Amino acid sequence: MLSKTVVFALTIAALALAAENVKVSLYIESYCPDCEDFVTKDLVEFRKLSDLMAITDIDIVPYGNAHVITRDPPTFKCQHGEKECYGNYVELCAQKHYPDSWWDFLICQETSVDFSDNGVMTCAMKTSMDYDVILGCAKGTEGPLLHLEAADKTPKDHKWVPWVVVDGKVRDKQPVLTMICDAYKGEKPASCKK
Repeated sequence: MLSKTVVFALTIAALALAAENVKVSLYIESYCPDCEDFVTKDLVEFRKLSDLMAITDIDIVPYGNAHVITRDPPTFKCQHGEKECYGNYVELCAQKHYPDSWWDFLICQETSVDFSDNGVMTCAMKTSMDYDVILGCAKGTEGPLLHLEAADKTPKDHKWVPWVVVDGKVRDKQPVLTMICDAYKGEKPASCKK
């Protein structure tokens, strides 16, 4: 039988190896060319690296450079016009109603940049989502309320989009994957060693 001291030491060692996941926050907007580029390239590449995904908690917030005009009822002025506000609603509604599978929908929408009913339907069907749920949310009162929540989550001092924060550090020019690897305190996954 192992002594209590040995068990205690092994427990402490195991806890030390179980490092916390890296927190990544990505602030985007639906009609931003730089956001589209980031989602369709960087995010797609990141998703292929399952070992990095396993050590990362990512929060994607579609709001960007919008401004709240009124809170009750929520109305907004978006950088690229009303169509962008609606595109943000669509992405937020997919995220809310399909939290485990919405990334593929986001990538589809940011690739097509078609937030018409047909565009939403196409991406919803490709990702096995009910487009009526997404459109009902986006066109109803829920979409603007989700956008208001996104406004409250978006740092007021952000300077551009996509605004990427990795464990509290704002990304400037450095690759996000490098930032994740640098921030992770545990055993580095294989993708960090390439």
